[in-house]
Amino acid sequence: MTGVDGLVRAVRLLFLLAGAGLLGFGLFGIGDTWLKVAEARGWPTTEGTVLNRSWRSETSIGRTSTSQRFVPEIRYRYSVAGQIHVSENVYPAAPERWDSQEELQAFMDSEFPARGPVTVSYDPAQPSRAAIILRGTYGTAITLAICGLVALSGWWAIGFAGKEDAKGR
Repeated sequence: MTGVDGLVRAVRLLFLLAGAGLLGFGLFGIGDTWLKVAEARGWPTTEGTVLNRSWRSETSIGRTSTSQRFVPEIRYRYSVAGQIHVSENVYPAAPERWDSQEELQAFMDSEFPARGPVTVSYDPAQPSRAAIILRGTYGTAITLAICGLVALSGWWAIGFAGKEDAKGR
């Protein structure tokens, strides 16, 4: 094995480890959210009323830049078996954050008008436990797919290289 062969194997291994690491980190980061959404999607629904809407700002400070994203907060009322409940649980189908207040405001105006109706999913065993499930975007899924492809390409390249090495001997 030459130095170049060793370098090629190292790069292939790096692709495998980087892709697997990014995929694992991404799934770990959103796994809890996806589990909550999956559970809430199995619950019965009822119509509720939006009481108030607001947003919170999240700031991420990186080495070279700082970014600010906005997350919706929605308070709503709903009734189950004649009992009135109030909740603030909002489950995104994918982690949703908006880059500007204007984008978020437009989303909330179209999906959750003030004092407007809202579909609420509630836990039949504990009706005070409820959530609004936001429609998702494909951004998170696309990112995870890319990480998975990086990991698979590294895995494939390592396996392919092993077969090529065996042929050359």
